[in-house]
Amino acid sequence: MDIGMPEQRTSLDLSRRGAFSLDEFAEWSGICKTAVRREIKEGRLTARQITRRRVIILANDAHAFMSALPVAKLAA
Repeated sequence: MDIGMPEQRTSLDLSRRGAFSLDEFAEWSGICKTAVRREIKEGRLTARQITRRRVIILANDAHAFMSALPVAKLAA
């Protein structure tokens, strides 16, 4: 039994998750929760209503959203 450092949190790995809460998606993507809600409201990010207060983002929708973001062009 290893009593060293705790294991790294890997629950936000897309390959292991079927869906994210808004908080989990915000943490995984690096996008603030306010921006996540705005993207959902604007229709650019698909979210599913589970209950009145529970909203999730399917892993496939998360991946599609991130892949559709514009490519950054940094000044030289």
